[in-house]
Amino acid sequence: MVNYASNFIIALDKGEATTLLAGVHGGCFVVFGPEDVHGIAGLKGRTVGVPGFGSGPDLLLSLMAAEVGLDPKKDLRWIADPKANPKDLFIAGKVDASLAFPPDPQELRARHIGGVIFDTAVDRPWSQYFCCMLAGNPEFVRRHPVATKRAMRAILKATDLCASMPASAARMLVDGHFAPRYDYAL
Repeated sequence: MVNYASNFIIALDKGEATTLLAGVHGGCFVVFGPEDVHGIAGLKGRTVGVPGFGSGPDLLLSLMAAEVGLDPKKDLRWIADPKANPKDLFIAGKVDASLAFPPDPQELRARHIGGVIFDTAVDRPWSQYFCCMLAGNPEFVRRHPVATKRAMRAILKATDLCASMPASAARMLVDGHFAPRYDYAL
């Protein structure tokens, strides 16, 4: 799996030029935790699993914690293991919470594991911001404006299709073998 946010941050750190073209959509991260926790503040003193430090999920969760008055370094216990999926650590009970993005939230919901503490697609203030941005190599964008526009249009149309017809979009992903199908006994 490619973490596009991390790749973008790495490119900026290296001084590579990047042209931001559009906001693609808002909200794909979901914080899962125990059923009795109903907000980010409820994570105080709890263990949170992330894929690594500086990976994106830890930065977002740190911002979210600070937004509600927590000190992420003091009030949260972090488990960062690039070899283990935080969702799997959460399922195994090795961490109290996990910041997940598709398809992990769908699996956790389907299996009735934990509860949603925070969903960036619907919970303010994060639902008001783009979580994913479309960026391009400035040289390519400058030399190929028509190709850039066509690619951008295709990506934005796909985003609109997923938002307006989520069941159909999910079915296409599963039927095309791009994502697993979750059939859990309810």
